[in-house]
Amino acid sequence: MIFTLNKIVIMKTILILIMFFIIFFVINCKKEQGKGAIVEIGVEIVYKNNLGEYLLDPTIPNHFSLNDMHVYNVQNGKKIERYYPMLDNPRMLAIFKDTTSKPIKYGLDVACEVDTTLLALNQNVTDTIVCSIDKSNGNTIVRKVWYNGVLKWQFADGFCGFIITK
Repeated sequence: MIFTLNKIVIMKTILILIMFFIIFFVINCKKEQGKGAIVEIGVEIVYKNNLGEYLLDPTIPNHFSLNDMHVYNVQNGKKIERYYPMLDNPRMLAIFKDTTSKPIKYGLDVACEVDTTLLALNQNVTDTIVCSIDKSNGNTIVRKVWYNGVLKWQFADGFCGFIITK
């Protein structure tokens, strides 16, 4: 009887030690942290008229309004309107107001999801944005931007933005 009791105590001790080591290893096993994907597809466009006024400023006559704008992705030669109703910003298009600059600067943030994007600023004005997009190593990065056929920005320039005079 004593021999059987000692055996049970030893087995319980071994079982507790095994459980302790398993828990210790599970807690300390960490998944290797990989590099996160970089997604840089935003283009900042500032529109001015010949007088230097910002054409996205709602106080300027004949300004461009976000309500009139539409964005189209060109895929396989087909024009497809960009609209994601589940997003807060369904067209992935936003007007920003930079109050730190004097005068206050207005610009447009456009996401370049595909190589060719058509930007309808209103019913009469549609411009073409062509982007060279690098999709490698899990990253998506705009490298060059042409606006209506003119190279306006490349990666070496730094911040992706430019001014268009209309």
